[in-house]
Parts: sequence; structure tokens; C-alpha cells
Amino acid sequence: MTPDHVAFIPDGNRRWAKKHLLESWRGHEKGVVRFEELMRFAFDAGSSYVTFWGASEDNLRKRDSEEVAVLVKLLTEELRRLSASPETTEKEMRVRVIGKGVEVVQNGELRRAVEEVEKKTAHFTKKKLTILFGYDGRSDMIHAVHELRDTTYEIRPESIAKALLTKELPDVDLVIRTGGESHNSGGFLMWQTANSQLYFTQTLWPDFGIDELQKAFADFGARERRMGK
Repeated sequence: MTPDHVAFIPDGNRRWAKKHLLESWRGHEKGVVRFEELMRFAFDAGSSYVTFWGASEDNLRKRDSEEVAVLVKLLTEELRRLSASPETTEKEMRVRVIGKGVEVVQNGELRRAVEEVEKKTAHFTKKKLTILFGYDGRSDMIHAVHELRDTTYEIRPESIAKALLTKELPDVDLVIRTGGESHNSGGFLMWQTANSQLYFTQTLWPDFGIDELQKAFADFGARERRMGK
């Protein structure tokens, strides 16, 4: 069984680089290769929504400036690739970047890449790729509170969901976190993951290949989702 919405917390890039006696940016570079491979496989397997956590707001504000610059460069290049790729059109894939990342890093090239790919793919509805960059679930909830504060909407689950930065994302069926950390971080999609199945693996993100994703999907398909029943 393939999850309709799969979300990835791709942890372990820097540890992978250290393990292979490489500079940390090499781990992020390898991580992008995995991102492309697994995104393609998930969509081809039947997922409609694929969400990746590229960086938290804390990551961008607290990590070494050189590492952040590498993340910005890699994301900019990947967004340009997606914008130009025939595969994006063939899959009718809408691409969105959500979070405060562009605001935090203040990089014109990244801003233009985001604007270009979002504009070019805005009319697509078949597949939805979301990259969370400079995203924090608590900030998302605070945004919703501010949106609703001066409105006449009754405070209900439906109204909160529609006020989020991530309002276009449905509930997540499966969250996959690599790198051996068996916990959430930064309130990752806290609204949409209230009933998600969680899959944790010791495998570092650059080593998490298609065979590992198939295992995760098989594990998901074997679970019974009671949904409060």
C-alpha cells in the first residue's frame, strides 16, 4: 500500500560525510541526489503528495554560514532543475517552497528560483511536491492564530487548517525520519501529522535508497490504522 501523502525528515547528511571523511557539504550534495531519486519513486508508486523538510528556521539561523550557503546553493540549483525538467510537466507536478527560509537567508537567486518554479507549476494538480525551508511547526500555528484573531470565523479544526501556511497540504499518511533519531523536531507539520504513521530508521539519509523506501512503504501497508476506533 502506497501512502497518498508521504513526508520525509531527511536526517544524517553531515554524519554521512564525516563517516566517509568528507566535508559536510558533500553530505548535503549526496542528500539532494537521494531527494530526486526518492521523490520520483514515491510519485511513480502512487503518492500524490511528497513533502521534504529541507531545513528548519533554527538550522538557517544557528548553523555555520558556510553550511547555510551550501544549502541555499543546492536548493536553488534543484529548483531550477525542477523548473526546467520535462518530467515536472509530464507528471503535472506542482512545486512549492514553504517557510521563512527565503526571508531568513536573503538570497536573491534563491528567491527568483522559488518564484519561477512556483509560477511555472501553479496550474498543475496531479502531483504536489512541497519543500519546507526555514519551516517550524510552531511558527505555522502562530501564523494561523494571527490569521484568525481578527476574523469572525468560529475556532474550529477546519478554520485552523485553512489558516496555516501549509493549508494546502492534506494530513500526512506516513512520516519517514532517517538518521536514527526517533523523535519529531520543530513541530514538523504538527497539524497534519496528528494521526500519521511514523517510520524511523538508523540509515543515514544519503544511504536511504529505493530499497529502503520500499521497506517503509511495505511496513506502512502492513499496519492497521484505527483512527480512534
